[in-house]
Amino acid sequence: MARRDFYLISKPTRILFAQYKGKAQRLSNELPHTVEEIIVGRRGVKGQRIITTFRDSKGEIIERSYDYPKRPLRNVVYTHSDYVIGEDEYVKTTTKKEYTIYRTVLKRFKEIKQVLSDDRNKIFLCVHQKTESNHLSENIHTGEKILSRTSIVNLENLGKQIHRFIEFPHVIGGKIKKYVTKFLYFEVDDTSGKVIQDSIFSDGIKFHRGDQFLQFRAYDIDGVKEPATRKFMRDRKVDKLGVNVNTTYIPKDDKEKTRLVACFIPSNGSVNFNMLYKPKSKTMVIGTARHEVEHIWHYLLDARNGDNEIGTWQNTMFERFGPIVKNKTLQIEANRCSDAIENYVEFTEDYQAYLKNYIEEEANREGRLVREKYDRQGEKLRKSLPHIPKELL
Repeated sequence: MARRDFYLISKPTRILFAQYKGKAQRLSNELPHTVEEIIVGRRGVKGQRIITTFRDSKGEIIERSYDYPKRPLRNVVYTHSDYVIGEDEYVKTTTKKEYTIYRTVLKRFKEIKQVLSDDRNKIFLCVHQKTESNHLSENIHTGEKILSRTSIVNLENLGKQIHRFIEFPHVIGGKIKKYVTKFLYFEVDDTSGKVIQDSIFSDGIKFHRGDQFLQFRAYDIDGVKEPATRKFMRDRKVDKLGVNVNTTYIPKDDKEKTRLVACFIPSNGSVNFNMLYKPKSKTMVIGTARHEVEHIWHYLLDARNGDNEIGTWQNTMFERFGPIVKNKTLQIEANRCSDAIENYVEFTEDYQAYLKNYIEEEANREGRLVREKYDRQGEKLRKSLPHIPKELL
C-alpha cells in the first residue's frame, strides 16, 4: 500500500465570519458571511498547509486563500454574475482572479491593511497572476449545457500575457452532444499593449483580423479599465505625463456614488473609476476610458495657459511645457478648454448644462466613436462565441 504524503489535521465546520479568528489575508471587496478552513500536514515536512474559503450569504465562494510553508501566499478572488442570451439561454459567469503575496513584503502588506480599507488592499504589494472566467450556459428548454472559458495569464518575467478563448464540447442529458472544441490563443506584449501577431492561433473561432481591441476581449468588465485607459493614453500621446489610473476610487459626494462612472482629477493627474458603479458592459467601460483620456488633453491645454495652483499636476505640466508658442490653432483650442473649465457645471447640478459644456461634448464624441468601433470590430468574435454574453466580449 502506498504511503500517503498528506494528512488532514483539522477541518472545522463552516462558521460565521464574525467568529473567525484565523490569520488568512483577504483581498476581496466583498465582506464574507461564513468561513471554512482546512489544515493539512505533510509527513517529513515542517509546517502546515492552510486553505481558507470565504463565502457570501448564498454560499458562493468569494475568496480562497492558500498558505503553504516556504511559498508565497496565494489568493483567488471570485465574482459571480448571471446573464440571459436571447429568450431561452441562461448563463452563469464565474470569474477567478489569482494573486500572489510574497512573504518578503507580507509585513508591509499588513501595515498597509491597517491604514487602508480592505477593498483597496489588492492594488498594493500583490502580483496579479491570472484571470479566468467560466461561462456556463444552459438552454432552459432542452437542458443543453455549454462551457466557454476566457483567460489571461500574466508572464511578467517574459514581458507578455497569454490570452485564451475556449468553447468546450456541448453536453445534453449528461452526454456529449457535440465533440468539437473551439480555441483561440494569442500573446500580448506588456510594453506596447499590442497583440503579437505571429502568436495568434485559432481553431474554429473567427475574428476580425484588424480588431484594434482584440487584446481587451478576454478581460472581465473591471479588469479592462486600466489597460484600456493606458492604450488610449498612448494613442492620444498623453502617456508620458505621469497620469495615474485608479480603479478603486470612491466619490465623496453621495450624489456621485451611484451615478458617477469615472472622472479625471487635474489636481493630482489621475483617471479614476468609481468602484461603487457597476458598468453593464465592457463597451461602456471602453467608451468611458476614451472619454476620460480626452479630458487629460483638455486639462493639459488649460494648464499651459498658466494660472495654476502650486503643487498640482497642472502646475507641473506648465513648468514642464510652458505656454503655447507660435501655434495659433492650438492656442485657440486651449482657450476654449480654459473657458469651458472655468464655466464647468457638474452633472449632479444641471445635467443639460453639463452635456453642453465644450470639453464634455468633445469627450462624449470620442467615447461614442470608440464604442461604435469596439462593437463593430468585435462582431465576428461574438458570433463565433455565441454562448458568452455579448456584454463581456
